[in-house]
Amino acid sequence: MKNLLFILLSSLAVISCDWRVFDDLKSEATVQVINAPENFGDANFGQISSHLLDSSGNKYQNILIIGGSGDIPLFIINFSNGEISKHPVKLPGVDGLEVSNIIPLVPYNSEFLLGLSSLGKIYIVSIDKNPDAENEYTGTVEKSIDEMENISGFGRALDIYQNSNRTYSVIAASDNHIHYFETMDSAGVDVSLGDFNLTSTENNTFSSDFIKITEFDDIPHLIVGGTETDTNFWSIQIFSVYSSLLEVVPEERIILKGSEAYPGDEVSTIRLFDINNDDIPDIIAGCGDSIFVFQSENDSISYSSVPDVELYSTDRSLGKSIEIIDLDGDGTMELISTDPGIETNGSSGEVYIFKMPFTISKISPAVTIGTPENEKLFGSSLAGVPSSEMPDREELIVGGLNTLYLFYITGFEGDSSTDDDPRNIE
Repeated sequence: MKNLLFILLSSLAVISCDWRVFDDLKSEATVQVINAPENFGDANFGQISSHLLDSSGNKYQNILIIGGSGDIPLFIINFSNGEISKHPVKLPGVDGLEVSNIIPLVPYNSEFLLGLSSLGKIYIVSIDKNPDAENEYTGTVEKSIDEMENISGFGRALDIYQNSNRTYSVIAASDNHIHYFETMDSAGVDVSLGDFNLTSTENNTFSSDFIKITEFDDIPHLIVGGTETDTNFWSIQIFSVYSSLLEVVPEERIILKGSEAYPGDEVSTIRLFDINNDDIPDIIAGCGDSIFVFQSENDSISYSSVPDVELYSTDRSLGKSIEIIDLDGDGTMELISTDPGIETNGSSGEVYIFKMPFTISKISPAVTIGTPENEKLFGSSLAGVPSSEMPDREELIVGGLNTLYLFYITGFEGDSSTDDDPRNIE
């Protein structure tokens, strides 16, 4: 086994990590711990993380981006060859960022491109290496939506869709509305196409916590997850962008919602994945108490009002974050979810790994990863990133209160070999 490498590349690419073995799994887990840079600010390093995309729309190997606050609220993390380097992203002319969402985008003329929300503003930012500082990156704001900053909660949920003509469709939630924009890539004018409230079929108030733009039959649709505040159950609404902008009526949308039989009071996140291979995305939603899976019916955009599958862990709240990645390189995806616990009352976080495909209607985790020692918010974020050493699989990165945990070995069946430890790669 190679010696651990703690190499100070420069004052701007600080190495601060250690290796740990988690003993509470079926098999030992090998983890590299990544601590916050000194100038990141506040105790939130690791709570907002994302992969990045290349110009072909594929995930970059060995790279993820972290968002937070402080003097430098964005850092690019590189974990090539088992070594950690941290690279600040400077944003000239932009002060006081507190990043709450990161959306990876396909870059056109830069190394990286992303959307982010911060304090009622939305930015589309291109990122390139700084030619004057070897270990720094410089971000350039390509477009911004900042006239909404006085609207309470604007940007609490965000998604950005890249159109073929290099424009962006931006959808954002505030406390009381959903807002939809078309924004140009360069010197074009931003156009607000409307904002609207959503209600349920019974006209209950609907609070939006998650938004996704996707295509069904080449038509952009919105998937909005949240809470029916009158019943305090989760709810998901799906509708066409173009037919429903100014007035969303029941006939134009699909509504999935919770009940006593399918409890939960929020939709923390939604992932789309074609489980039944009919070329229609199936809906996987973290709804507080459980994760519910809705598979498309009749090769069309229709879903049963009753979930096809429930993923659960007894007395836990699943689905704060969800990733669908191939952990072990066997060509079959795994679903990873989290319950980060509650910092204020000391409830410990957990990460859950579920085997796919789902063969029964109610499924418990194949592996549960417990909270590391002294960690307060284990599972506050998730990211799956491929490595150059093992390009046919993805490594799992889990966020904590002020730390990231990079799992090279999770203890999941097929992901437990010491050959998967980068310290053993010649």
